[in-house]
Amino acid sequence: MAEFRERYEEIRGANGEVAGLSVDDPGHSEPLRGLYQIPFALLCDPTAEVIRAWGLYNEKEKGGIAQSAVFVIQPGLKVRFASLDTTVSRVRADGVLDYLRAVAAGQAEPAPPQRRLVVPNTGELIRTVVPSMKLSFFPPKRLER
Repeated sequence: MAEFRERYEEIRGANGEVAGLSVDDPGHSEPLRGLYQIPFALLCDPTAEVIRAWGLYNEKEKGGIAQSAVFVIQPGLKVRFASLDTTVSRVRADGVLDYLRAVAAGQAEPAPPQRRLVVPNTGELIRTVVPSMKLSFFPPKRLER
């Protein structure tokens, strides 16, 4: 998610939009959105109705979560590209950005983004580990509805 946060403005500039989807309720998601400085919407599906309908439900982890995935949805809500990702292999933001640019340039069937092995560099590790450590010691307060 951090990678899409960092490339968010470029993705928007290529006529794309980013959103996260989780089983968390807004009282849990919104503080995390602030902590990780996420500029895009985090959609909440606490009943996992949509997550199940899209085939993203992972019942084996933490009592049920949304599996990481990337979708490119064109106007009219037609799914143009979908990738159900894993922890170690996922579509990267630069691949999605290249794909969006090719679509914007008029390519009818551009090469889809490929999943790549996730090997974080030192900066990515620090940007991920430090907020996680903060969460361990200082969990965010849940927002009241």
